[in-house]
Amino acid sequence: MEDLLNTSILALIYNDTDPPTYLHFNGAQTTPDLLLVSSDISANTKCIILHEPGSGHKPVIAKITLTRQQTILDPYIRTSWNFKKANWGSFTDMLEINLHQERIDFLQHPDKIGKVINSFIINCAKACIPRGRVKRNKCCWTDDLETLKNQRECLRKRAEHTGKIEDAQAWRRQAAILRREITGSKRKFFKNFISHIDYRKDNQKTYKYLARIQNDTPYSNKVPIHESNSVVNSDRGIHLHAPSHEHRRRARTLEKHQR
Repeated sequence: MEDLLNTSILALIYNDTDPPTYLHFNGAQTTPDLLLVSSDISANTKCIILHEPGSGHKPVIAKITLTRQQTILDPYIRTSWNFKKANWGSFTDMLEINLHQERIDFLQHPDKIGKVINSFIINCAKACIPRGRVKRNKCCWTDDLETLKNQRECLRKRAEHTGKIEDAQAWRRQAAILRREITGSKRKFFKNFISHIDYRKDNQKTYKYLARIQNDTPYSNKVPIHESNSVVNSDRGIHLHAPSHEHRRRARTLEKHQR
């Protein structure tokens, strides 16, 4: 690492007062997660260490403060139309009133006429169809998991403060328990989701997906065709060698006469 810093334009952002980023099994704490930035922005860069997500390593991010003032725009929040809660009766009435009250000059260019009609439709939709943004929630996350997570964080802080092996082992055990409970919660939610699938409306992809989850190999029910001393079992080969509708009709007629 020292040779890399001496032979490149990278600079190490590190301070002795920063907390360690990794907690070993024996209770020792080190900082293997290093932050390297270009030397031209090293003076404006600050290292920020976040909370431990459960892997033992604390994430490290770089906060870069630019000298030039820039206009920070608000992030665009995309909203979706909720057509299930739309008031279609009011939408139809309002659209008919707007189209009858407003005079549309059909002698104009078709593009202008289309823009006018589109504006009427959009205004009526905004008034009668609710819009919103889906919250980013974890469907499998429960209050019990939140309690286990808080216990894991408390045990890690204790292990970092004392440096004892038994405290570090207790923190590792609590982290393993939390991972096990999260996996069980995900499986429970998935089983509940699968049990409420409407098999009458879903297509064959659902059955194939379930078969892949259960490690069931779908067996092919295609009957091979013996043609010219060869066996045809592929989809394209069966399609090319399959008898036509006229041939099948003649075969059924001949079979009927033979009976």
